[in-house]
Amino acid sequence: LVASEASALEVRRRLEFTIRGKEDEVDQLKTDLERVSADRKQLEKQMKGLDVLLATSKEVISQQQDTNQSITTEHANMTDSVESLRSGNEAKVLGLRSGEADQVEAQSSSSETKRQLEATVL
Repeated sequence: LVASEASALEVRRRLEFTIRGKEDEVDQLKTDLERVSADRKQLEKQMKGLDVLLATSKEVISQQQDTNQSITTEHANMTDSVESLRSGNEAKVLGLRSGEADQVEAQSSSSETKRQLEATVL
């Protein structure tokens, strides 16, 4: 009976030791879980910040694309205006040249008529 009690006490002591070890493991797991939970909350905050940053970046990119499109359109309009002015100026120059040629021809014709009259008078 004494040996049986000693054996039972030994088993009980081992079980209590095992239980304490398991309780320590549970406490450690709880601590780890709390740390993981805190890390998760921190990551969620960071993700929200990144979502805001991404949305802001998309908006800035969209605005930049709109600005670029406006600049491209304005450049095309200015190019058209310059071409129109150039064409107009070329037409004026050609008109002036044509007018000058007509004027020179008219002066030449007038000079010829004047010579003929003078020759007739003489």
